[in-house]
Amino acid sequence: MRVGHLLGLAAMGGLAMGQPQQGDLHVVAAAAQTAWLRHDMAGLVQSGEKVLVFLPGTEPSAPVGRAQAAALLSEHVRGYEEAGVEIKTVRELDDEERGVVGLLRRYRVVGTVETRTQSLLLVYRHAPAGWVLTEVRVSR
Repeated sequence: MRVGHLLGLAAMGGLAMGQPQQGDLHVVAAAAQTAWLRHDMAGLVQSGEKVLVFLPGTEPSAPVGRAQAAALLSEHVRGYEEAGVEIKTVRELDDEERGVVGLLRRYRVVGTVETRTQSLLLVYRHAPAGWVLTEVRVSR
């Protein structure tokens, strides 16, 4: 599924941060936001056994284990510093079996002042133990 399509699904009737919370997906979103701000990619992917990683300019990965997903994402952010990460969307889909978290990343090359942005889409599956990360999609 394309990133734009998933973001569109997430936004339809979406859940703005000021609206009532649905389950604990907001807690997961806040943890993901903090992990990305700190470049703690191991913490970001810790709930996923196998994670699809989609990065700009690369072919999508097959589902990879946590360590490899964290390595791919760490390589992606190397040489950059975060100017901010904003939670844009938190939405449960498919009768609450899947959830999406949309983040907006503001970052810059270390040592520069020009700020760039990227959209991040995190897709989760609801399991008995909580939300499990299944996909990380980064778009320009």
